[in-house]
Amino acid sequence: IGNTTPLASILSNALGSLSLRNVTTTGTQTYNDATITFSSVYTTTNAAFVTGAGSAVTILSNLVVNTGSANITFGGPLNGAFTAALNSTGNTSFNGLVGGVTPLTRLTTNAGGTTTLGASINLNPGGTDGQNIAVTFNDAVLLSADSTLDAGPGRVLFASTINSTPGISRSFTILTT
Repeated sequence: IGNTTPLASILSNALGSLSLRNVTTTGTQTYNDATITFSSVYTTTNAAFVTGAGSAVTILSNLVVNTGSANITFGGPLNGAFTAALNSTGNTSFNGLVGGVTPLTRLTTNAGGTTTLGASINLNPGGTDGQNIAVTFNDAVLLSADSTLDAGPGRVLFASTINSTPGISRSFTILTT
């Protein structure tokens, strides 16, 4: 969708299910459906990528989201036995449980922004790259809720700081096996 000529934006309602792959827009991508499946690459031109608070997202193949300087927000749960590479120099937010039903195999955020964890993350890397990296946070991490990061047998890499929301102390538990 929009790969030859990008759409201006995309907005879905909250009534049913939606399944998309490869979406390019110059503006915001907002998905509010109850059940959403994503595959491949989603790109905006410095505009937000948002899934609603009631939206359960499942990724069906490796996912890449590119928003330039705009925010990426997963408002509800995010599941799927694939990788997610989230590229934003704005804020990348997880407000719902990640990997609660089906753990992701790898999660990576780029440098230059902030990742806000408002929920726990479960990963199960099974990579054959020899590194067995479950998660790489290349930007600063901000805890907006008590969170647990379960990397299974994978490695966890933090390239910047980890802090709580200013004025509120949060617990952060990191588990590896």
